[in-house]
Amino acid sequence: MAVNRYAKKIQTKNRQAENQTANVLKDMSSYLNDKTISNGEIEQIPLSQIKINPINDYRQLDSDEDIEVLADDIKRNGILHNLVVSKRGAAEYVLLSGERRFRALNLLLEKEIEKQKNGDTDADVGKYRQVQCRVIKNLTERKEQIILDAANLQTRGGAGNEKITRMAMERYRDNVKAEYGLTDTQAKELILKISNIGRSNIYRNIKIIDNLIPELTQKLNHSEISKKEADAFVKLTTEQQNSVNGIISYVKETFEKDKDVYIKIKTDTLKSLLQACEEKTDKNITQAIEKVNLNILKEKEKYNNLSNTEKTVKTVHQQSYREKVIKDCQDIHTKIEKLKKKKVDVIREIDKSANSEDETIVSYVDNLIKELQVFRNEITEGEIDG
Repeated sequence: MAVNRYAKKIQTKNRQAENQTANVLKDMSSYLNDKTISNGEIEQIPLSQIKINPINDYRQLDSDEDIEVLADDIKRNGILHNLVVSKRGAAEYVLLSGERRFRALNLLLEKEIEKQKNGDTDADVGKYRQVQCRVIKNLTERKEQIILDAANLQTRGGAGNEKITRMAMERYRDNVKAEYGLTDTQAKELILKISNIGRSNIYRNIKIIDNLIPELTQKLNHSEISKKEADAFVKLTTEQQNSVNGIISYVKETFEKDKDVYIKIKTDTLKSLLQACEEKTDKNITQAIEKVNLNILKEKEKYNNLSNTEKTVKTVHQQSYREKVIKDCQDIHTKIEKLKKKKVDVIREIDKSANSEDETIVSYVDNLIKELQVFRNEITEGEIDG
């Protein structure tokens, strides 16, 4: 009987947790679902009063070309979903959802203004000065962040930059825990429900967020280590991770100047560190990491003990390459000077008669000569060593 009472207690607790998560999800949906307007009023807002949210890191994933394509689509089909904004003060609105659409609308407005300046009677500047938005009032900064990150994880969480997704995921998790009193497990489940990120990937990211030391996280963010390696390093103690970080940094500092050597030693080192992580006990892992460190010191000694002959051959090869490049530059420079002397007057007349708004051929040739001279100087000073 005691076992049954305990099982029922667990079931009740699980149901309560599920209901709590469902209520939070319902609250989020009321902000993010365009068909639901109970939270917020639909208003026409001037573009000039809308500000981009500074914490939206996903912005850097959108190229100018992406925005141009979206602008063309909006011009043909209009805005299919309202922008969501938070009202701050009397006439200031901060974007929570729809930044790509907002940037595309600004691009369309700029084009209409340019057409008007050029005397185009078809210009319609007023068409894009305002946009229909769902305006949400009285939001705290934390609630704004929750809505912004939920919108990004919902629409873009499974694609793009790993670093940006982890940052959004970490901030969203910490904020919903603080705002709604959720546990770690509930926060993970919430991320799973609102995004298209797989369960295993969410759990992997959370492990990295919680257990990888900042120095290794930075290396992951800069692609100095892979996600697979990060997954392995999170299993290590803080002391072991610090040792791993020190080894990877030392390899870079010692061998980076010689690209081929650096790539080989870095690849071998990371492979050995992954193998060290597979050891069964902390003691064996620590010993395996120390062995990797000793091997690196031996590699450095071998590298520093290159024979004088090898060093001389390398230096002669670099000097020969540099001289060849300089000679090629001089030949090109001579040909351009001849072209300039023989054709410059004819070219100038052609450009003048054409009334070209583009860069003239003469100025193009002049700029080419300047760039070539800079390149020659760099080589002569030894900045390019082959």
